[in-house]
Amino acid sequence: MQNLPDAPHLLGLYTVFILLFVTLGPVKLLGPFTQLTRDADQAIIGSIAMRAFVLSVIAVVGHLQGATLESNSDDDATAPKRDA
Repeated sequence: MQNLPDAPHLLGLYTVFILLFVTLGPVKLLGPFTQLTRDADQAIIGSIAMRAFVLSVIAVVGHLQGATLESNSDDDATAPKRDA
């Protein structure tokens, strides 16, 4: 049991968000989006769509950056120390 990883490191917040987004799928979100914006004008629809796009890009970039930082910190911890 000593070799098992800690549970908090298995699924981070961004990973859970990505898993939920992939599970729901963007296609399943189109129906509620069109129902909610049926009577809205084009400017409001474009504004909502742009906000959703920006938030998703921020989430993906944050997830990738977190994964990169975690892999870099793991590499530093296991790298042999050199004497200067």
